[in-house]
Amino acid sequence: MIFFIYILRNILLTACVSLCGSAMLIAGDGEKTLRKEEQRTLDSLKNELKNIDRFTEHQKMMLYSHITGIYASFAMDSVILYGVKTIEIAKRLNEKDILLECYRHVGIAYSILNNYDTAIFILNKARELGVEMQSEQAQESALWLMAFVYANQGKYVTAIDMYLKLLPIYETHFDKYIITHVAALANLAELNRKLGNMNVAMQYLDRAAELGNSKLSGGYRIWRMSQIYNEYSTFYLINDSIGKALEYALMSDSINPLGTFVINKCQTRVLLAKIYLRLNDYELALRYAGEAMESADILKNNNLHIDVWKIISDIRLAQGRYREAETEALKAWNADSTNINESRLTAANIALANIFMNSAEKAAHFFRKYSELNDRYTEKSFHTTISDLSVKYELEKKEMRIESINRQRLLYLYTGIAIALTAIATGIGLLQKVRNERTEQRLVAVKAILEGEDKERQRIARDLHDGLSGMILSAKMDLGNSESTQNVRNILDKCIEEIHSIVTDIAPSSLRRLGMRAAIEECCRKFPITQFHFSGKDRRIDDEKIERTVYYCACELINNSVKHSGATAIRVQLIQESDRIALCVQDNGAGFDKNTAAKGTGLKNINYRIIAFNGTIDIESSPENGTETSIEFKISS
Repeated sequence: MIFFIYILRNILLTACVSLCGSAMLIAGDGEKTLRKEEQRTLDSLKNELKNIDRFTEHQKMMLYSHITGIYASFAMDSVILYGVKTIEIAKRLNEKDILLECYRHVGIAYSILNNYDTAIFILNKARELGVEMQSEQAQESALWLMAFVYANQGKYVTAIDMYLKLLPIYETHFDKYIITHVAALANLAELNRKLGNMNVAMQYLDRAAELGNSKLSGGYRIWRMSQIYNEYSTFYLINDSIGKALEYALMSDSINPLGTFVINKCQTRVLLAKIYLRLNDYELALRYAGEAMESADILKNNNLHIDVWKIISDIRLAQGRYREAETEALKAWNADSTNINESRLTAANIALANIFMNSAEKAAHFFRKYSELNDRYTEKSFHTTISDLSVKYELEKKEMRIESINRQRLLYLYTGIAIALTAIATGIGLLQKVRNERTEQRLVAVKAILEGEDKERQRIARDLHDGLSGMILSAKMDLGNSESTQNVRNILDKCIEEIHSIVTDIAPSSLRRLGMRAAIEECCRKFPITQFHFSGKDRRIDDEKIERTVYYCACELINNSVKHSGATAIRVQLIQESDRIALCVQDNGAGFDKNTAAKGTGLKNINYRIIAFNGTIDIESSPENGTETSIEFKISS
C-alpha cells in the first residue's frame, strides 16, 4: 500500500518530468541539484526498492518505470539500468504503453552516450510496436527520435529525409504536433547549415522561429527558442556578421536565464566565447568559456568538454599564452583523439603553440598528426555520404515492409469477411473472392516494385563507387601538387555534376517541390523529339506516391520510345481532373505486334506500379504504325 500512496502522490510530478523527455536535459549535477519535489519523489521511489521482493510483477514494473522517467532528465546510465528492467517486465506482462515509453527513454539515453547503433535498434523496436498497436502517433514519435539519433551520428542526409517525411503529418495535424513540428524545423535548419545549404537552412529557421514564438509556451518555448536563437547566432558567426551573432546569442541567454536547459546554456556560452574572441575581448571570452565548462561538467558530456577546451585554447593562442594554449588543447586531445572532426583542429593548435615556444620536434609531430587526420577526414566524409545513402535506402525498404504489413492486415480482414459472407450467400462470397484476388495482385505488384528498387539501389551504389570514388581519389592524389590546383577543381566540378546526375535520376527535385506536371515536363525537355501537353487543373495530389508513379511511368515510356522504337516524334499528354489523372504517350516509331511481342522489364515495371495503385493501362500498337499507351488513375477530389 505504501508503494501505491507514493505513486498516486507523485504521478503528476513524474509525468511532467517525463514530458521534458530525453531531449530536454534539465540543469543538475546528478541528484544534488534536482528540485526538492523531484528529489523527494526519487528518494521515495528508490526507498521502495528495498522491499522490491514483496511486490507483484506489475508493481515492480511501475516502480522501475517512474524511476526511469525521473532519471531521463539527467542520468543516462540510470535510465538504461532501470529502463531495461522495466522493458523486461513490460514484455512479460504485455504492457505495450509502458514498453513504448521505456523504448523511447532508453533509445535516447544510448544516443546521448554515443552508442548510436543500439539507440537505433531500440527505437526501431518502438516503431515496430507502434505499427503493432496501429498507433500513428507512436510511429511518428519513434521516427522523430530516430532522426535525432542519425543527426547526432553525423548521418545528416538520412536525418533530413526522415524529418521531411514527418513535416506533411505535422502540417495536416497542426495543433496536435506543434511541439515536434517546431523541433523538426529547427533541426532541419541546423542539419542544412552543417551541409552548407545556408539559404535552405535560413528558410527552415525563420519558419521555426515564427511558429515557436506564436504557438509554444512555458518550458517548451524556452527550450526551442533558445535553440533557435543559438542557430541564428551560429549562422551569422559563419557569415562574419559578428553584431547579429552577438545579438542572437544574448537573446538565447536572456530567454534561458536560469540555465534550466543546460545543453542550450552550454552552447550559448560557447558561442559567446567565440564571438568575443573575434572581438578581441579575451576577458569576456574566457568568462563565457568558463561558464560553458560548468554546464559541460553538469552534463558529463565528453563532446561538450572538448568544445570548451578547444575554444579556451583558441583564446590563449590569441593572447600569446602558448603554454596554456597547449595545455587546454592537450586536454581535448587526451579526452578523445579519435574524433576526426575535432581532433584535427586540436592537433593544429598544439602544433602552433609549440612553434611559438620553439619546440620544433613536438610541433612537427602534431603537424603530421594534423595532416593524417585531415586525410582521414576527407576519406571519412566520402564514406559517410555513401553509408548515409545506404541507410536511407534501407529505411525506404522498411517503409515498404510496414506498408506491406498493413496491406496484409487488410487482406486478413477481407478474407474473414469473405468467410462470413459465404455462409450467408454464395453470390456475396464470390464477390469477395474477386476482391481478394485483386488485393493479392497488388501485393505481388508491391513485391515486384521492391525487387526493382533493390536493383536500382545496387545500380546507384555502383555509380557512386565506380564514378565518384575514382574521381575523388584522383583529386586527393593531386592535392600534394601545388601546380594541380585547377585540375583538382575540374575533378571536383565533375564530382558535383555526377552527384547531381545520380540524385536527379533517383528523385528529381522538381517532382518533390513542384509536382508531377513540372517533373514530367522537365523529363520531356531532355529529348528534343518530345512534345508535352497538359490540360486540366494543375494542383498537387495528396497521395505523393501516385505523383511519383505517374512520373516514373511517363519517363519509362519516353525512354522506351527513344531507345527501341526509332521514333522521330513523341507526344506526351497529361490530363488532371478532380477525380482522375490520365497520361498518354504516343510515338511514330516502328510499333510492335501485341500478340507476339514479349514485354520488357520496363513495361513490366509500369504494369506493376499501375496495379499497385488500382490504375488501368491500355496499349495500342502495330508494326510500322507507332505506339500509343494510355494510363489512368482514379483520385479522391
